[in-house]
Amino acid sequence: MHLLYYSLIFFVIFSFTQGTDFSHHGTYNSIIFILFLPLFVIIISIIYLLFYFLVKLEIKKLLILILFFIYIIGFFKMQTNCSNFYDGIGNIKLQNNRHLNLCFIPKPKICGKDLLSGVFDMNLFRKRGCEGINSGKKNFLKYLDKNFEEYNNFSYPRTEYWNPEISFRNLAKLVEKNIYAIKPDHKINNNEVFLSFTKDEGKIQISLKKNETLIKLKRKLAENYPVKYNNIYLIYIDAISRRHFIRKLKKTTKLIEKTLYTNKRKNGIYKNFNSFQFFKYHSFDGHTQGNILPIFYGNRASSKNKIEIVKYFNEKGFITASTHNSCNKEIFDWSDEIINNTSFSYFDHENVAMFCDPNFEDREDKWSIKKGKCSILRKCFYGKDSFDYNFEFILQFLEIYKSERKFFRICFGDGHEATTEVIKYIDNSLNSFLEKIFANYFDDKTSVIIFSDHGAQIPGPYDILFYEEKMFEKFLGLLIIIFPNNNNYETSNLLYNQQQMITSYDVHETLLDMININKYEINKNISNQRQTLFLKIDGKKRNCQLYEKEIQANCFCQNYFL
Repeated sequence: MHLLYYSLIFFVIFSFTQGTDFSHHGTYNSIIFILFLPLFVIIISIIYLLFYFLVKLEIKKLLILILFFIYIIGFFKMQTNCSNFYDGIGNIKLQNNRHLNLCFIPKPKICGKDLLSGVFDMNLFRKRGCEGINSGKKNFLKYLDKNFEEYNNFSYPRTEYWNPEISFRNLAKLVEKNIYAIKPDHKINNNEVFLSFTKDEGKIQISLKKNETLIKLKRKLAENYPVKYNNIYLIYIDAISRRHFIRKLKKTTKLIEKTLYTNKRKNGIYKNFNSFQFFKYHSFDGHTQGNILPIFYGNRASSKNKIEIVKYFNEKGFITASTHNSCNKEIFDWSDEIINNTSFSYFDHENVAMFCDPNFEDREDKWSIKKGKCSILRKCFYGKDSFDYNFEFILQFLEIYKSERKFFRICFGDGHEATTEVIKYIDNSLNSFLEKIFANYFDDKTSVIIFSDHGAQIPGPYDILFYEEKMFEKFLGLLIIIFPNNNNYETSNLLYNQQQMITSYDVHETLLDMININKYEINKNISNQRQTLFLKIDGKKRNCQLYEKEIQANCFCQNYFL
């Protein structure tokens, strides 16, 4: 009986974690299993002894039989559930054809993220969501002058014109030095984000300031520079793959499904939108820098004379805004190499300072798994999900500049954690945000781009259990673009390009095309490596070899006839 019991447990655990070879993480999982085997034996022995003394033999046999059948069902489900790996939003699938000289995306042999969805969610133990979480005054004052203890009202500094290359820790220190204590008889200053305490509970208030001088300046520029799109909205989600977006953001996915160009069931306001999903959008590497630099600067780290794309939006008369729930002016920390080779621009409105608050992200513990950017718990901040402040900031921006030419970048770090579960909590708010945009801030010259840098990359449970699946999702990111229904873009080209190999270079070219930037004006060459998505991409010339210096060994776009 003992032998049967231990053999069954050994067989279950080992077969679940064993890959086919080292590249599929099989050897690594075997080593991990052997190292933890003594611990497993102790735990199983305790469980067995409890069963032995507390449960009758017949019931033990029945329980073992049930466990065995659960394993068999789970095992076969794991072997087959990769069938949805090619599924997109709606009834559209990734198209693969081995007989064409086009990008062929293979799929992992074993998939487990659907099977184990929710298992590693550490937030199930929280009964109240974010209520009362990370809102104490004592921690807020941690790095501030002690004289601030007598105050209950504060304002965070505006950071628009601070140097973009300030590192995380230095930015936090600078924010702390510029936090303003508001006395009861003081008028509200020109800052836009305020914090007030009642007893020990903090509350954030956002109040954007409409800049009439800025409006006059940008209107004059807009009159001189016609563009294809007057409103371009970028929604960036850190570390989420195309498949994981569909897996975890179910409400948002259903909303986008209503706007699909190929969806014949459109009704109501959704008939006014056309959205396209790019199945073969390929990341360059598993880290943010290599994928985001080409989008916003057109080149990678080692390239010289990089120019931030925001510069062109400012020059074309767009009022610009940026917010992301992380203590960074940019999406990631800059290296000296990037700083020395880059020209930086500034947003007109920026919401960064509040996320340098120690109640959200402590500068002495940036990689904490309990709060902040890498938290495996919901990223709560003064009793609310931190992403809700991003949405509130941008909705105010859209309202006060409703009649103006606008560009915003809203960024979320909720996927930047090990369990891959926290991102699902943004679903309701993102769905509501998009519905408000469709209803109030979308016209025939507006576009929304939802994108990521890569899939999940922070080491976690799936590194041990399903490493191959994680690697596939890590390099096959998210790109969805929503256009107005009555604009004269090339829908046939966009439909075709949905199934072609796309990279962040192409996103950069598309953004320039939207605002009529002639690439010859900025000394850029048209090549197979980069092209606007409004033109048909020659799939026969798109392959891993084209990007071999960037993607190297992690390219999943196989071309069988090269």
